[in-house]
Amino acid sequence: MISFVSYAELEIVMTTLDEYTKNVKIDFEEFRSIYHQDLRSILIMHSLKIAHRDIKPSNIMYVHGKGWVIGDFGCSI
Repeated sequence: MISFVSYAELEIVMTTLDEYTKNVKIDFEEFRSIYHQDLRSILIMHSLKIAHRDIKPSNIMYVHGKGWVIGDFGCSI
C-alpha cells in the first residue's frame, strides 16, 4: 500500500528542489517557505519513528496542490 501511494505521488511531481534551484533564483521568503515545509515533514516523520537518512535537494519534490514534499524513502528506517 505505501509503495503504491509513493508511486502515485511520483506521477504528479513537477520538479525537484535540485532542478528548481538550478533554473530559478529564489528569494529569502521562498527559501524560508520551502525550508518550513521540509522541516514540518521531517518532524512528522520523526514523530512516527521514521528516519529518512537521505535528505537532499533531489529528494525534495514539488507536487502540484501539495507543495514541497520529501520522497525516495529507499534508505529510511
